[in-house]
Amino acid sequence: MASFRLIYFINCGLMIIGAVFAALSTAGNYWEKYSLRSTIVHVGLWQFCGKPFSSSYCLERDKTDALMACEAFMIIGCLGYLLSLCYSSVLCIRKHWTSKVLAALLILTAICLAIALGVYTKEISIKESTFGWSYIIGWCSAAISLFAGILSFAEHIE
Repeated sequence: MASFRLIYFINCGLMIIGAVFAALSTAGNYWEKYSLRSTIVHVGLWQFCGKPFSSSYCLERDKTDALMACEAFMIIGCLGYLLSLCYSSVLCIRKHWTSKVLAALLILTAICLAIALGVYTKEISIKESTFGWSYIIGWCSAAISLFAGILSFAEHIE
């Protein structure tokens, strides 16, 4: 019983960290960085920003189908974390609920995040750019969700 509680609290911590990472990644403007004629540009899902001559500006991105798909899957991933956290809190109260559902929610969240990041990598990113912290923590969030899902499934088996 003590190991069940320990796994549960580790899993809750992972879900909170993963949800924060997913939200920061979705909102962040540092998916990639590149130089464009003496201007350093950093790009997010919603806008791109630059710093020419020590002043900063941000403009909205043109919406392509691939970008809209990426945005949608990142939002679905964030909502998946939210549902997982809600289900996890109810799971603590109602002992007869199964953690298999939680495991499925977390694995689906990881898949949605991986689809969004994969589409961005393949279809949207600029070849001359380097990936920024928003992109990197997006992948970290997907990995955390997958690990938490596997942990939830192991918790169910135990």
